[in-house]
Amino acid sequence: MSLYGRMLGGLTALVIMGGSAAYVAGAGNRLLESAKETAAELSCYILKEYNGTPALFRDGEEEPVAVYSTPMEDINPADAEKLAEGIRMRGISEVNRLLEDLEIS
Repeated sequence: MSLYGRMLGGLTALVIMGGSAAYVAGAGNRLLESAKETAAELSCYILKEYNGTPALFRDGEEEPVAVYSTPMEDINPADAEKLAEGIRMRGISEVNRLLEDLEIS
């Protein structure tokens, strides 16, 4: 094989390997993002009263991840009582449904 042929073969191999590494890195990043989304969906949240308004907490944390502007006085008394105790939920989709049902913004 000529020197030119060996150089071309080596260059081709480097391009293929570089492309493969980029593909693997991209696939790894997509997998990591998917895992983060799944973890967020499986996280346990607690919606409860905080300084006169509903607030969302991650289980075991003392600082809210979100505080809503709806005053507790504007919430149905039975629901407000549940919020005083704290409503546990799994996943952000469940949180969003409850916020919509209780008309909390």
